[in-house]
Amino acid sequence: MAWWDDQPKNGDQPTRTPVFEVINLSPRWRARLRIKRLLAERWLDALGPPRSWRRGPSFVGLCYHAVIADDDRTSWYDPNLVTSVAFLRRQLSLLRRWFEPVLSTALIERLGLLPGEIPMALVTFDDGLRSVHDFGLGVMREHDIKATMFLNDSVIGGEGGLWHDSAAGSARLLTRDTVSRILAECGHPRGRAALSIIDDTLARRTVEALKEMAAPSLTCAVEALVTTSGYTPSRRRYLSAQEARSMFDAGHELGGHSTHHFILPLLDKVALLREISGNREALEAMFERPVSVFAYPNGDHGARERDALRDLGFAGAFEVEGDGSGGLWALPRRNACDLMCMDEKGQFSAALYFWTLLSPRRWIRRLGRAARRV
Repeated sequence: MAWWDDQPKNGDQPTRTPVFEVINLSPRWRARLRIKRLLAERWLDALGPPRSWRRGPSFVGLCYHAVIADDDRTSWYDPNLVTSVAFLRRQLSLLRRWFEPVLSTALIERLGLLPGEIPMALVTFDDGLRSVHDFGLGVMREHDIKATMFLNDSVIGGEGGLWHDSAAGSARLLTRDTVSRILAECGHPRGRAALSIIDDTLARRTVEALKEMAAPSLTCAVEALVTTSGYTPSRRRYLSAQEARSMFDAGHELGGHSTHHFILPLLDKVALLREISGNREALEAMFERPVSVFAYPNGDHGARERDALRDLGFAGAFEVEGDGSGGLWALPRRNACDLMCMDEKGQFSAALYFWTLLSPRRWIRRLGRAARRV
């Protein structure tokens, strides 16, 4: 068996992700996944296990959001934000086998030191969704892995949600024309063409379009969507303070993620500082723990945001799907979900998991830079 392979224990049959049945892949897309899987297997065979790497990454970071039951086909609007229990179990098993799991603060402290025998691995969960406690906590306990929880204080312990929950829920009850009209009336920069460039479900198209709007316009649009649709949350989506506290007492780590999950580069300076410092103050008061690390909402940041975190005394910050060029203030993470490691049959592929996690293109660029230095 190849070093990277991971078979289910006790002869269990491979599990198919519920995402596969919902998104309904075309035959052409399945063929592309098969080719990608075969390429990944060849690349990993040539690469060898982590202990043999010479110029590999010092750490890998994963950014999770929701954890769903293996038969859940209804509670999410964006497949890039959900990981099923079965897939999470396989992912964490591979991390435990080939990497050294660490928390954010420990990772930052060790980045300037000589690399260890194996790369470090950072597991993080953004937003503080209740499903992490209900479905993910037990899986992490199985593999003795602790995570950093990046929380938005405005939804902890409440019955409501973040703006994108309300937007997606409302869009499911409206027509495309109605959503386009509301976005235009609230000042979307592309007016009624706001939804035209994204080929996806209306709920996801609406959320992506709202990410282009500054906070006042975004708030106006979400309120109008909710009022027009009559949307009300059907259940509590986010952690209660007691649930979050129990996770921190078990060794998981607390991090900041802004108060309302607004896109930080679209805020003015006063609002930016309020979102970051207000979030830290609220979380520290709520849980009586220091907040020294931060994750950018949606992964969006620039020099102004990095400087603000540095000036406020944070130890480091994390982006998503970036290149890590911002140093300690933009440490890279890969978006973790079922789609990152789903093969052409909808089953877990360890080869595709490592392919996405390690990113061959970035690996090749890193080797190229090392060769030029020599």
